[in-house]
Amino acid sequence: MSEKNPAVDFLRKKEKKGFTLIEIIVVVAIIGLLVVVFYPAVLNTLENRDIENAARLIQMTFQQAKFEAIRAKVNHRVRFWQDNAGQWFYNIERELSLDTWQPLHGSVPRRIPAKFIVILNIPEAKIGQGKELIFDPIGMVYNYDPSLRSISIRSPKLSQQGQQGTIIINIYAGGSFQYVRTA
Repeated sequence: MSEKNPAVDFLRKKEKKGFTLIEIIVVVAIIGLLVVVFYPAVLNTLENRDIENAARLIQMTFQQAKFEAIRAKVNHRVRFWQDNAGQWFYNIERELSLDTWQPLHGSVPRRIPAKFIVILNIPEAKIGQGKELIFDPIGMVYNYDPSLRSISIRSPKLSQQGQQGTIIINIYAGGSFQYVRTA
């Protein structure tokens, strides 16, 4: 006749709590697989957002210069220039007297991210380096030229993946703009 040992009975009746090592490895493997699958989509979303932000900031700066010209009844311009490294910058400037420009008070130069290819098809600046778009006191583009009326920003990363990687901002004489996304 065998006697019952209370310690052995306690161990046999004890329920398992927690996860086994194999269960944890399987969950980690599934999470890793999901990360690998969705990571490129997340990167594309970030690149799309970056190029759209760059284009919308340029468009917003044009609108601000136009409204400042109307409000102050003085020509204002958005001037684009490159530094020695080829990086594009732009800023709003106010005309103090004929061909004398000063940065708008409180306006900070903005930079177009270096990862984008920028083509400025707008008139050359008469005073200072770079290119410019001038708005007159009634909000029209003062230096409008039908052959020089667009800014193109291209993301090589999106273009390589066959996505719409180029944004074109078309400029019209009346001071309006068109935002177009192309391949």
